[in-house]
Amino acid sequence: MVIESFVENGIVMQGLPDIDGVIRREVPVTTEINGQGGDIKGFEVVYQQAFDFLPAPFDGLGTSVNFTYAPSDSANVDVYGKSLPIQDNSEKSANAVLWYEKGPLQLRLAANYRSDRLDSLSSPMGEGVVPFWTDSTLYFDMYAGYEFAEDMSIYTSVSNLTEEKEDIYAQWSDHVITQNIFERRITFGIRTRF
Repeated sequence: MVIESFVENGIVMQGLPDIDGVIRREVPVTTEINGQGGDIKGFEVVYQQAFDFLPAPFDGLGTSVNFTYAPSDSANVDVYGKSLPIQDNSEKSANAVLWYEKGPLQLRLAANYRSDRLDSLSSPMGEGVVPFWTDSTLYFDMYAGYEFAEDMSIYTSVSNLTEEKEDIYAQWSDHVITQNIFERRITFGIRTRF
């Protein structure tokens, strides 16, 4: 896929007035800008299987797995002159779900992976920029539900089971500049249909 232009995070120089309304200097301002375009190539592989051929009680098991490989290039280059990918595009991503559904019981465990991805671009440094990257992440989610009456069920779900965090680093992976911490989130509920 060839992309002529896309929105990306960038830095522009902007004049800011002093208290008397006179602009005496320009400062770098981080904002969304129009990117110069790029391309994405790749493929996706998907596999889904219900294991209903297994003996009871394992005949309620199933799985769904996918893997995506999508390298990209943009007009941006880093401080070494190396081409940078399109922002927020992971070269590799994968999802895997193991489920169990039989009778009134539903169980699901999911894993979601993304390789590191370009987060934003800093101020220009000579011919290139210092890219800010989000490190690779692996999230686990869990769901359990039980239908205790016709059209009524109780459930619980856990998002980010292992409390995965996101490190943002500048150009080099050991140069972490910020970290996004996402706590585990547990939800309980009752569902009904009318």
